[in-house]
Amino acid sequence: MATLIYRRTMQVHMDKLSEAMEIATEQAKIFKELTGNDELVSFQIGGNPRTICRQRMVEMDKLGEDDAKVSEDPKWQELEKRHKGVFVDGTMVDEMRYVINMPE
Repeated sequence: MATLIYRRTMQVHMDKLSEAMEIATEQAKIFKELTGNDELVSFQIGGNPRTICRQRMVEMDKLGEDDAKVSEDPKWQELEKRHKGVFVDGTMVDEMRYVINMPE
């Protein structure tokens, strides 16, 4: 079964980093509750520290299933609404990487 690393990075408005971390951390908790999988939340040290990255490892065949679970959740939807004014519009970058050395 193929494993992917799914990463979403977004820029944050100048004075909104702590609010962005709070939103992303809450979303990670919801993701864990609904899917049983971890989502890591990070921000960059050096370079552009005003970015938030959410990263998870997922089974390729469950990617759509996991996304459907979280996107239908009312708490998740409320957190998505809070993105406006915190995260910079148009800066979202999604990346998927195929893991080539998964342990058996």
